[in-house]
Amino acid sequence: MKNIIKLFSTLLLANFITNSQAVEITVWEDTYVSSSIKQAAEDFYKLTGTKVKFETGNYIYALEKLRLDGPAGVGPDIILLPNDQIGQAVKEGMIVPVEFEDDEEIKYLPLAKEAALYKDVYYFVPRTLETLAIFYNKDFIDQPFKKIDDWIKYDLDMQKKNKYGFVAKFDDLYFLHCAIEPYGGYIFYQDESGNYDVSKLGLNNQETVSAVYSIKRFYDLNLIPTATMGPGAVNNILDLFVKNKVTAIIAGSWNIPILLKRKVHFGIAQLPILENGIHMSSFIGVRGYAISQWTEHYDEALKFAKFLNKDKYLLQRYKETKELPTTLSTLKNKEINKDFYAKPFLEQIRFGYLMPDSPEISFVWPIYATKLFHIFSGRDTVEFGLSTAEKEYKSKLRRLPRKKF
Repeated sequence: MKNIIKLFSTLLLANFITNSQAVEITVWEDTYVSSSIKQAAEDFYKLTGTKVKFETGNYIYALEKLRLDGPAGVGPDIILLPNDQIGQAVKEGMIVPVEFEDDEEIKYLPLAKEAALYKDVYYFVPRTLETLAIFYNKDFIDQPFKKIDDWIKYDLDMQKKNKYGFVAKFDDLYFLHCAIEPYGGYIFYQDESGNYDVSKLGLNNQETVSAVYSIKRFYDLNLIPTATMGPGAVNNILDLFVKNKVTAIIAGSWNIPILLKRKVHFGIAQLPILENGIHMSSFIGVRGYAISQWTEHYDEALKFAKFLNKDKYLLQRYKETKELPTTLSTLKNKEINKDFYAKPFLEQIRFGYLMPDSPEISFVWPIYATKLFHIFSGRDTVEFGLSTAEKEYKSKLRRLPRKKF
C-alpha cells in the first residue's frame, strides 16, 4: 500500500512539474478569434503540450503597441500583421525571419509567399488574402454594371430619386489606386527585380492626372455623399450601405461578416472597366503571423503559426469568417473557389497588386488622404494637389535619417 501511495505521489509531482514548466505562447490576434483558430490551439496543446493564449485588438495598430510592450517583456510571441507593415517592423528590429522547409513553401499561393518576403527573407507565415470588389444591394440592382460609365449613368438616375447609387472612397489613395494603376500611375517605382525606389513616386505623372480627372466626374456631378469624404470617413460608406442609403459600394472582403450579421441583401462583383477600357485593379493585402524578436519560444511560436494553416482549420475558418486562405490546396476546394462570396474576389485578384512593403509607405497614406480630399472637394486643382502632395512626401523623405537595414 505504501508503495502504491509513493508511486501515486511521484506521478502527481511529475505532473505538477510538467504543467508548471509547460510552455505558453501568446498570440496577438485581430478583434475576433474564430472558433477554428481556438480549435487549432486546443489541438496544438494536445499534440505538443504548448499552451496558446490569445489577446485581441485591431491588428492594424498592433505594431504600435509592440514598440512598447515588446521591450517591456509583456508583448506577444506571435503577432498578426498586414504585409505592408513588414518593412517597418524589420527596419525597427521588432520581428525575426521565419523559415520554411521546401515542402512547406510550395503549399502557398506564389502571391502570398511574395507578400511574406522582405529583401528576399521570409518574415511571416501567410494567413489571409484580401482585396476589393463591388458590393451591391440586390433589392435595388439585379445585375451589376461592368463599366464605370454605366455606373455614372445609374448614379444620375438615382440622383433624380434623391438617392445615391454607386459610391466609393476615391479620396483615399488605397481606393483611388484602383483607377490610377490601370492608367499607368503607381506609388513607388519598381525595377525589373521588383525592388522599390521610394524616392520615385508615380503619382504626379500625366497618367495619374488622367485617372484622377476621370474619377473626379463622380464628385463634379455630386454623386458622392459629403459624409463619406475626408480623412477618417471610410466607415461611413459601409454604414450608408447597411442603411440602404447607397445601393453599391467598393469595399473589402473583410467587410463580408459585418454585412452578413446586419442581414443586408447583397451581391458581390469584380471592379468595373474604366473610361480608358482597362479593368480596375486593386491592392492585394496578405495578413500573416510574424514572430516577435522578444519571444523566448521561437520554435513553438513558428510551429503554431504553421499549424494554423492546415486545410481543416482554413476551411473551417472560411465558412465562419469568409477569410480567403493562402494555401493552394484549400483555395482549390470547391467549398471556397465556387462559393458565392469568394469567387468575385478570386477573380479580382487576377487584376491585383501587392501592397508596397517599404516603410516609407506610411508617409504616403496621410499626405494623400488630405490632398485628394482637397482635390475632390474643389479646394485644389488636380495638378496643384498632386504636385504639392509629391513635394510634401519628398520633403519628409529628405528629413529621414539614412540608415541601412
